[in-house]
Amino acid sequence: MGIVATVRSWKGHIFLLEAFAHCKLNGWKLAVVGDGPSLGAAVDRARALGISDRVVFAGQQSNPEVWLQAMDIVCQPSYANEGVSQAVLQAMMTGRPVIATPVGATQEAVRHGETGIIVPPSDSESLASAIRELAESPAKRAALGARGRAVALAEFSVERMADRMEAVFMKALQRRRGGRPTA
Repeated sequence: MGIVATVRSWKGHIFLLEAFAHCKLNGWKLAVVGDGPSLGAAVDRARALGISDRVVFAGQQSNPEVWLQAMDIVCQPSYANEGVSQAVLQAMMTGRPVIATPVGATQEAVRHGETGIIVPPSDSESLASAIRELAESPAKRAALGARGRAVALAEFSVERMADRMEAVFMKALQRRRGGRPTA
């Protein structure tokens, strides 16, 4: 399991580390993929929680999709400054179940119980409970991952996003021209 994100305070790495420590999952490791200004604090927190031997701080990677494919669960516990996380959409595209917070527009992609699990921001206990739930149920992980992939492909593919942007621009152009149809 893991997270792919710049290591900044509001991305919630500390809450993920605390949740992972609380879960006490035998045989599981946590991958922290990314670099950033809060990396030192995250490394220190893992050490203080006694989980350093089960956490891989991978640093910045040029191939995040490889890391996402290796994760059984992808977490995005942000508590601020989030739109729709690219890592969340990439995780969904790879068929990975996602645990995220309802920050920004995340719930447009991660729909609780359908394409992932939504937990309250800054809540290590709820995050730990969701992690444990998915860790203990390969079938639920597979189901959420499959539905997440279907939604990501249908609603967040490059083609779909380009179509939506074109519609926005066409609507703006039409308003500028006084509502006249454009050719």
